[in-house]
Amino acid sequence: MSITETEILEQIRQSIEGRTLEHTDDNSMTVPELCKALGLGEKAVRRHLKPLIASGDVKAVRSLRVNMVGVITPVPAYKIA
Repeated sequence: MSITETEILEQIRQSIEGRTLEHTDDNSMTVPELCKALGLGEKAVRRHLKPLIASGDVKAVRSLRVNMVGVITPVPAYKIA
């Protein structure tokens, strides 16, 4: 399956708009969240993120998430610039 940068940006936008933000502090998504939302593997998501970050369409940020033991932790995340 081949996906274009435009399609991945649109899917990221739709995923962010359609989810609840109860566990996040902003509209960013981590790689695992993007994998689940886009139905792609981690390697594919990272491969698509690289040129999107370089072009300025997506920016890397630190976002707060609750880890598996309940501690709020800053993690790498991405959001539409």
